[in-house]
Amino acid sequence: MASRLAWMGMFGIALLAGLAARGHGAGNRVVMLASTIGPIDAGIVGALEDAFQRRTGIEVRHAGAGTGAALEMAKTGSFDQRRRRLDRPAGAAPRPPPRGPRVRKAPARLGPARRRLPARGRHARADDGAPRGPARSAHGAPRRAVLHLGARALASGLGVSRLEVADLAFGYRGRAVGRNVSFALEGGEVMCLLGPNGGGKTTLFKTVLGLLPALGGTVAIDGESLEGWSRPRVATALGYVPQAQLGLFPFSVREIVLMGRTAHLGAFATPSPRDAAVVEATLHELGIAHLAARPYTEVSGGERQLALVARALVQEARVLVMDEPTASLDFGNQVRVLSRIRALAGIGIAVILSTHDPDQAFACADRVAMLHGGTLAGLGPPDTTITRERLRAVYGVDVDVVELTLSDGRRTRTCVPAVKGR
Repeated sequence: MASRLAWMGMFGIALLAGLAARGHGAGNRVVMLASTIGPIDAGIVGALEDAFQRRTGIEVRHAGAGTGAALEMAKTGSFDQRRRRLDRPAGAAPRPPPRGPRVRKAPARLGPARRRLPARGRHARADDGAPRGPARSAHGAPRRAVLHLGARALASGLGVSRLEVADLAFGYRGRAVGRNVSFALEGGEVMCLLGPNGGGKTTLFKTVLGLLPALGGTVAIDGESLEGWSRPRVATALGYVPQAQLGLFPFSVREIVLMGRTAHLGAFATPSPRDAAVVEATLHELGIAHLAARPYTEVSGGERQLALVARALVQEARVLVMDEPTASLDFGNQVRVLSRIRALAGIGIAVILSTHDPDQAFACADRVAMLHGGTLAGLGPPDTTITRERLRAVYGVDVDVVELTLSDGRRTRTCVPAVKGR
C-alpha cells in the first residue's frame, strides 16, 4: 500500500511539475499533498518534492491524512475553480474568475481579405478582446434570419464552381454503358439530361459523383480532377438526389434530412444548433415541415422524394446532381421542386438533373443534354436542342414541338405527343 501511494505521489508531483514547466503553474504559491505516504517511501517522495520546488518555485506542504492527493492549488486562474465552487452554497451563481491586466498582441499587418487570420506569434482564433460573461464565453452576436443553403457559401467568399466532364467513358467492370461524353456546367446554370429508360443517365451521374470509377476520361471541379478526392471533400462539392428509395429503418423525415449535414461534421461530432436550423428552414421551404416527425418509411413516394431533395439541399454543395427529382411527385410538387432548382441557380449553385419530361427542360433549364446509345445526341439550349427529329431518334415516338404564348406575354415551347387513335 505504501509503495502504491508513493507512486501516486510521484505521479502527482511529476504532473504538477510538467504543468508548471508548460506555463500552467504561473502564479502558484502552495501545493497541498496528503500526508499518507508510508515511511519506507517518504525519502523518495521527499527528494521529488525538493526537485519540484527548485524547478518551479512552488512550496509543497502536507495536509492531514485522509484528505486525498493534490487537494488544491492556491493560484489565480483555472486550477482554483474547484475551490471556488466548493466554498459557496449549492446552486449559487458562478463567479467570474479574476482577470488581471494584460497586454494584447499587436494585430496582424494584413489586408482586409486576411484580417481575421491569426497574427504571427498568436494562437489561431486568439481572443479578440470581445467582452466576456462569467462563463468566459463571448457575448452572443445579434440574431438574424438564417442565410440558407448555397447563399451562405457565396456570401462567405467560396464562390461558384464549374463542373467539367471530358471524354468520359462510364459503365461497369466488363461492360461499358457510355463513352465520349463531354460537357461543362457553370455555377448558376441548370442543365437537364434527357434520355430513355436504360440509357445510362443514372450510371453517368454515379460516375460523375465518384460512386463508380470512370472507365476513361476525367471529371473535374474548377479544373481539379476529382480522382483521389476523399468522400467528405466530394460531398462538400457535389450533392446527390437519388431516385426515390424505400427506407429500411424508420428514421424520421427530419433525421433523414439531417443526414445531409454529415459532410460538415467531424468524427464523433453531433449536429449543432446551426445544423438543426438549416434542416428546419429547408423543410419549411419545401413544404414538408409537417412531415418532420413522421417515419420516412410511412410517407408517400412523392414525400420521400421531397425528403431526399431536402437532404441534398442542406448539404450546401456547390454542384447538385439530381436523378429524376420530380419522379413520383404530383403536379404541384413538381412545380415547387423546379422553382426551387431555379432559385438555387439564382444564388450561383450549378444543377444538373435528369428527367423524362422535355417540358421540364423548357420550364427550368438553361441547357439540355440528350443521351442516346451511350453518347450525346444533342447538347445546347432547349429551344434549339429539343426538336421533333431528336425526340423521335431518342424516344422512338412522333412528337410535335409547339410554341406558346403565356398569359404574361412570355413565349415558351411544349411537346405534344402524337397519340394514335385520337
